[in-house]
Amino acid sequence: MPQLTLLFGVLLTALGLWGYFPDKPSVTALIPAFFGVPLALTGLWAGRPGSRKAAMHVAVLLTLLGAIGAGMQWKKKEFAFDAKGAQAQGLMTVLCALHLGLSVRSFIAARKGE
Repeated sequence: MPQLTLLFGVLLTALGLWGYFPDKPSVTALIPAFFGVPLALTGLWAGRPGSRKAAMHVAVLLTLLGAIGAGMQWKKKEFAFDAKGAQAQGLMTVLCALHLGLSVRSFIAARKGE
């Protein structure tokens, strides 16, 4: 799971950079990267002996906050996926929710001893 967390962190960081550079630069376009960099760092932290459990719990907290924060805009009626920012926000929600689901599944499997 640490390698997968690192991958999701890199993907979120790349998503933030994709939203920032080609168009007019805006700090809000980097929000996925603000979640991706710490997520990647927790993936690296989880690779150290004896720190996997704590690091993965921090990673799950980050992705939970990311999924909730990015997903808040989906409830608006005027939310349109034709804008680049909306696409990045949708992708961030999906990536965070996917990591969250995989992490919870991993936690359950670890608890059962699989």
